[in-house]
Formats: sequence, structure tokens, C-alpha cells
Amino acid sequence: VNYLYNALLAGTRNNLNVEQYLGSLPTPGGTVALVKNLDYERIRARKLATTEYTFNAQLGYVNLNTTLLPDQVLGVSYSYIYNGKTYTVGETVNEYGSNVGQDEVIYLKLLKATNPGVGIADPTVNPANTNLLTRNTPTWDLMMKNIYSLNASQINRDNFNLQLIYKDDATGVDLISLKEGSRVQNVPLIQVLGLDRVNANNDRNVDGNFDFFPGITIDPELGKIIFPSVQPFGSYLQAQFDPTTDALLIPKYVYSELYNQTQSDAQQVQVKDKFYIRGRFQGAAGADEISLPGIGVAQGSVKVYSGSTLLTEGVDYQVFYDQAKVKILNTAYLNAANELRVVFEKNALVQVQPRKLLGTRLDYAVNKDMLFGFTAMHILENQAPGINRVNIGDEPANNTILGADMSFRKDSRVLTKLVDALPVVSTKEVSTVSFTGEVAKLIAGQAQLGRGENGVSYIDDFENARTPYTLSGLASIPAWRLAATPAPLLNGATGLASNYRRGKLAWYTVDQSYYTNGSSVSANLSTETLSNYYTRGIPRNEIFPNKDLGATGNGYEYTFDLAYYPGERGPYNLLPNGLDPADPNGRLFADRSALANSNRFGGVSRAITFDTDFDNANVEYLEFWMMD
Repeated sequence: VNYLYNALLAGTRNNLNVEQYLGSLPTPGGTVALVKNLDYERIRARKLATTEYTFNAQLGYVNLNTTLLPDQVLGVSYSYIYNGKTYTVGETVNEYGSNVGQDEVIYLKLLKATNPGVGIADPTVNPANTNLLTRNTPTWDLMMKNIYSLNASQINRDNFNLQLIYKDDATGVDLISLKEGSRVQNVPLIQVLGLDRVNANNDRNVDGNFDFFPGITIDPELGKIIFPSVQPFGSYLQAQFDPTTDALLIPKYVYSELYNQTQSDAQQVQVKDKFYIRGRFQGAAGADEISLPGIGVAQGSVKVYSGSTLLTEGVDYQVFYDQAKVKILNTAYLNAANELRVVFEKNALVQVQPRKLLGTRLDYAVNKDMLFGFTAMHILENQAPGINRVNIGDEPANNTILGADMSFRKDSRVLTKLVDALPVVSTKEVSTVSFTGEVAKLIAGQAQLGRGENGVSYIDDFENARTPYTLSGLASIPAWRLAATPAPLLNGATGLASNYRRGKLAWYTVDQSYYTNGSSVSANLSTETLSNYYTRGIPRNEIFPNKDLGATGNGYEYTFDLAYYPGERGPYNLLPNGLDPADPNGRLFADRSALANSNRFGGVSRAITFDTDFDNANVEYLEFWMMD
């Protein structure tokens, strides 16, 4: 318990004013106020069920069965007894009772914020907190980075074997111990890092084997290895070296980036990412990747079920269509008793490839004994429909082969007489002289590839390796909501005043039937309206000239349309004055000049429901197509 908890309880429970109150609380070492998304979060949260986490009361840590997404927040409240006295961290139901309304807040201890706070904390603000010396916030240090999953569950102790490996670049050999360091040289890494301290009889004598202690060094139910130190490859490994004689070895082996940076950033330090877990065990299959049989998985066709529950793509699982593989992101479904079932469709593998084969054969007989022949053949293959790019080895043929041949056959009685001259040979048959010869040449033509790409084939264009997430499409329109007021336009305004500059904004997608003369087209839609540049339909071949529209002829894109009226009040804009008195409905601003409109805004936003750690998800850019 510190000053902050008492200050919170003395403050407000009003959900609308709590951020302003928290932002005004100074820290004890100075006048720096609390920062949203770093020091505190205001969210609508739900209480986790006991099946969604495990709690170790002896060691005091919580292990979630579900992986938290980067934009998710975790908080906790609990009570404990120390020296006969009860202490409370956060507010439990005993503190706030049942009288807290829907728009009132309860205070919890923040374990994980949306901002990990890596490398931005100021240690001078609170010198007593040594954790800030890494410039990382305390919530970052609360996240345990000493537990590693085996991607299995129900681990059996029998025949369990585990070793720690260091991949040595100099020798190319997997080492179970380091070959330098006065204290750690030739000592197994499993012993150096504290996973081997006793023998099979639990005597204090190492035996080179992993100490299988459920709840201490391993969670056999969830299949997780637990290192006994908070930073096994960081500060703990550094302490095993002699700081005097091994000063040059510490920066070589100590992987402090694992604990001072995000995982994706730490993995970029390849010179230190050399430690591996290797072993043998028996347990239930728990691999987080499911391979789909065959090739050609149709885009958007994959659905994953846990029992009868349909999982959400991008949240619970991710599909790699180029590899025909599904990766389960929500590990709770891996440990659940329900069977995981994957439903998908395949693209048609049988495609008609047009071919043309032309040939001719010419024979010329000089006389009855000599014949000349000439052959010409040409084969032309066109691309299969729907394929615009061809991989190496699959190019359509465009070849010509030319051939010439000759045959000669002549009867000879002279040869018969010469053979009869041999002592033991006597023949009456006519001898024959025969000669044949052929020659051919293949003339390779240029393959007819794509449109404007004649002769070009691809080793790999990586188009199938794109991240299968989209913010567009007809189904995504309902996900967009009114955006918050941009910070530069707030000017310190709070409450209703923060919305006084919002103009009217509408967002929608027009039904394609309006452009295809469908039965639902209203009679008051004129030809001019349907051809106006701002309201007309956008044909697909206008954006993608070479795209095949298919047999349906449904050739219009589902565009995301925005209609902005800066001279009109937007939603929730309760401006009390400054309205046009001539407007009886109170919708128009009095000042609708270009200068006044430039100081107003309208906006929409939506949550990114997939992995927002773009480095980890290998997302390099977001692409927007806008009307010019």
C-alpha cells in the first residue's frame, strides 16, 4: 500500500471524470503526472473465470491460459496476510461492495498496459525503485519471462529428458555447456541456470538431469518449463560469471535484451539468440500449428471450431494459405477438452489448358531406292484461365521442332558373289545395302505469359505470403465507429466541450444493385446521380484492368464511402451557441466559412482485432486506396 492507493480511494468513481483526476495526480518524487496507457488504463473489463488462469499461492504468480493481445489490459486485486495482519492490493468486492454502477470505476493493480513502457521510464522520478534503472516501467517487469512452453500438455514424468543447448557459431556444434568462463566452463547449462540442483532421490547433489518438480520447475498440465530465476538468461546468467576474469564474456553470452526489450526486438539480436531447449517427453499433443492436407486452400474458406464454438480468425487463430497451415493463437483452446476441427475448401486443381499442335510431313522420292523426308511440328500452350503469373518449370510451351531424314536401299549382286567366295559360304539370296539418317532441331519460342509479361516467370513473388488481414470489405463496415477528438483540436477541453468542433460525417457502402438496375433501385435516382463522380459505382476493371469479372458480371467494387459536411453539427455535438439562427432545426453552424470549417473535424476509427505488434506479426505497412 502506498500513497497512490489512498489518493485513488479519495478521488472520484465517475467514469467520465476519472481520467482527468488520474492525470492530475503527481508522483511522489516530482510533479510528473500519471500517463494514460503507461501508468494507468481505463477500460471496460470482465472478471476472468477460474478456468482461464492458474494461481500459485506459494510463489505468488498468475499464469494465464490465454495469450494476451498487445492491446489487452490485465489487472488484479487480492488480499494477503503478513505477520497476522491483512493487506489488500486493489479493490476487492469487500471494498466496493455491490453498489458500484455501470458508469463507475473500481481500482485494480495494473499488471499489463497497452503500452509496454519499454525504455521510456525516467529513473530519476523515483530513485527508490531500482526496477526503473532499466528505463522500463514496473508493469513490464511484472511480466514473467522465465516460463517456456513445450507446446504440449499432460506431461508424463516417466522418460522425461530436457537439456539446454548453446549453438556455438565458431564450431557449429550444439553445446550442453559453455567452453569458457572460470565458473561455468564445462558445467552443464541446465545446472548453471538452476534446473538441476538435486538427484533422483532429492539429495543436494546434481546428476545432470532436469529436476521435475510440478509447480516449481514445470507445469505438467500445461506443458511449461519454469526457470527458478526471473531473468535466467539475463541478470542470473551474468551473476554466474566472474566479473573480474570474465568481463569480456558477459556481453557475449548474457541476453539482457530479452528482458529490456519486446520479444520481436530481442529476436533481432541474432548474436545472442543461441540458447535452445531440447529434450524428450511423453504427453498429449498440443502443437499450436495444424497442417491442412493438400494444396490450394481457398482464401477466406478456413473456419476453426472448438467443439461447437466458432473461433475468430486473427484473434484465436491465423491462417497461412501459402503453407496450408493454421496457427492457434489462443492457447486456451489447445488445453481445452473440446476437439479442434478445421473446415476449409480447396481451389480447383483441374484446369483446362488450351493447346494447339500443328505439324506437316513432306517426302521426296529421288528414285525407287532413295527417299528424302522433312517434318515440322509446332506446339503452343496458353495459360490456364485465372493464372496471370507462372512459376519456373510451369511455363506454357511455345516450341517448334524441325527434322529431316533420308533413307537409301539398293540391291547388289556383287556383294552376293563376294560372300560366295568365302570357303564355307554358299548363298543364292540377293544382298542389300541400306542406309538411314535423321537430324532434328528444337527451336524454343517465347512463352506467352500474363499480360505484358511475355517470357517472364517467377521464382517466388511472395504474393501468397501476405498477411491475410483486411480492414476493408462489406463485412467490416459495421466495425467502424465515431473517432475521438484529435488532440490538437482539444485545446484542454473536456466533457461535452471536447466535441464542439465535430462536423457531420456519414460512412456507408452502397448496395451494388443500384448500379446493376436491380429491382430495389429507387425511382428517384436519376442517371445523373448514378454517374456523378462522387456517387457512381466503381467498376472493378477500372481499378484492375486485367481482372477477370467472371460469368456473373458483378463487376463493381464495394467502396467505403465517406460524406463529410463541416458546416453541420456532428453526432453528440451539443454546442450551446454559435448556431445559425435561421435554421429551425439547429443543425447548421453560424460560421460556415472555409476558415471556420478548417478548424472542425469528422472521423471514424475501428479496432485492429489481429496482432497489433506489427513487428511480431511481420506487418510492414497498411495500404489505403483513395479516390483521386
